[in-house]
Amino acid sequence: MIGETFGNYRLVRRIGSGTMGTVFLGEHERIVRRAAIKVLAPELALAADILGRFFEEARATSLIQHPAIVEVLDCGIHPDGRRPYIAMEYLEGDTLAAHLAGRGRLGWRDACGIAWPIAEGLAAAHRHGIVHRDVKPANVMLLAADPAAGPAARPVAAPRDVKLLDFGVAKLLREAQSKVRTCPGGLLGTPEYMAPEQCGGAGSIDGRTDIYALGCVLFEMVCGRLPFQGEMIGELIFSHRWREAPPASAFAEVPRPLERLIAKMLAKHPEHRPPDMPHVAQALREVVAPAAPTAIVVRAGAQPGAATRARRAGRKHSRTVIATLAGIAAVIAIGAQLARAGRRTRHPHAPVAAAPIPAPVWAAAPPPPLGPSRPSTLTVPPERPSRAAAPSPRTFRPAAAARRPRSTPEPEIDTDGIVHL
Repeated sequence: MIGETFGNYRLVRRIGSGTMGTVFLGEHERIVRRAAIKVLAPELALAADILGRFFEEARATSLIQHPAIVEVLDCGIHPDGRRPYIAMEYLEGDTLAAHLAGRGRLGWRDACGIAWPIAEGLAAAHRHGIVHRDVKPANVMLLAADPAAGPAARPVAAPRDVKLLDFGVAKLLREAQSKVRTCPGGLLGTPEYMAPEQCGGAGSIDGRTDIYALGCVLFEMVCGRLPFQGEMIGELIFSHRWREAPPASAFAEVPRPLERLIAKMLAKHPEHRPPDMPHVAQALREVVAPAAPTAIVVRAGAQPGAATRARRAGRKHSRTVIATLAGIAAVIAIGAQLARAGRRTRHPHAPVAAAPIPAPVWAAAPPPPLGPSRPSTLTVPPERPSRAAAPSPRTFRPAAAARRPRSTPEPEIDTDGIVHL
């Protein structure tokens, strides 16, 4: 198709391809202006619903008019009547997907600088009743920096120049605006970034669906991996619907406010996520604000930097000194107590009067003799207590018991002084 004319643009070269068509670089025939021409595949143009969705993308994108959203210049159908097209502004740069493929992951400040304008662009789309439903790194374009501006043109915490592309599966929330309806239960989007309600084919799709997808993108930028991974679509859908996302601090060093924000954006229930995109953009601004102190969460197994190692060594040295001083103070205190106890103790060579040894109880008075006419009282001695309760004193009359019949056996006296009845 190179050299063919679509509207006022002549195709120069092929840029790439997507799920719905191919993108070419086009040049205006009368003015010096380049554009990205997205041409729908001829076999897809035969389906009325796909054709309607294709032009709905042009209409939805043109309604937003935000610096972070790609601008639509024109749309129409090729003179052959078989190839619809959309002419959009041509962007020089690279996609976020290609950027992550080359670097693996980004620093948390750079990640927030990219997510911030995306959130603002999506907030503008939501104000027009448009949900993107396919937010992913492949649909985010990082614009090339202006060589004349230099590296100091943008502050470190300022957002990157990004553009959000491909509203091909966007949904207009206001029914009066859209003539195209998606089939209930149909899955439109990319499984790695689909919200739980989107995976379930729910019809109640709103701006919080894009919040979940942006949370997945932010997690991937910071951690270098997706929150859920799987080779099968069913496994990804199950994970998005039922499994909790791991904390971002398990894979990278992130501030605690950013980790909490990502976890909230990835909540399973839409009502547990931030209420709208302006709240997300504001939270990202607060994270990257230079005046805001941020507590860094260090992931397990991460190699600390030189400054971190120096701080840890200083804290370890301080703890060692404090422990040593505490030990010395404890030794001094124990020595002082021993000295005071020694002054109160009697001199070891002083004569000590021997204390008289008390006579045993049985030697004080002999027991009275037992006889048939004089009863004797036997009391259980308390020298050897038993676990059971001590029996009460009982009168033992052996002579009288011999002359009188008894229905129960006589008590026996054990050698240990316990009466067994």
